[in-house]
Amino acid sequence: HTAAWVLCAQEIGVRPDAIGQFQHWCLIRGWLAAVEPSIPGKKGNSSGVAVLVRSPLGIRQCQSYLASPGKFSLDSRGRFFRAVVDVPQWGAPVAVTSVYLKVGEGMGQSNSLVVSDISAVCTDPDVPAQIIAGNFNNSVLRS
Repeated sequence: HTAAWVLCAQEIGVRPDAIGQFQHWCLIRGWLAAVEPSIPGKKGNSSGVAVLVRSPLGIRQCQSYLASPGKFSLDSRGRFFRAVVDVPQWGAPVAVTSVYLKVGEGMGQSNSLVVSDISAVCTDPDVPAQIIAGNFNNSVLRS
């Protein structure tokens, strides 16, 4: 249980054909979910992210995210999802991005491409507030 109103989830394990089932599972627990599905692989599903909000709030995909299908690098598949969350008390929507970078790569080429793709969709002029949260799988400490 959590008192949070918004959650960013990573490594969700939801296949593309199971998004509706996952959203239904969330809904009966009081959450609305927007999902970027996991990528099926030889060892099971990998990555996959979601933004979940309590059902009294509204959630929708960002227009810049919707306008970008096919424009993202292959490295970004299953690695981030951007949604607009409507919080009536705030008077303006907030963009929420859930991100899951690749483990053990640091800011190598793949993770840099994901971050670049995220920055390309952080352009909605009518969404003044931005929240980016997730598992960046990197340490700020150097050995």
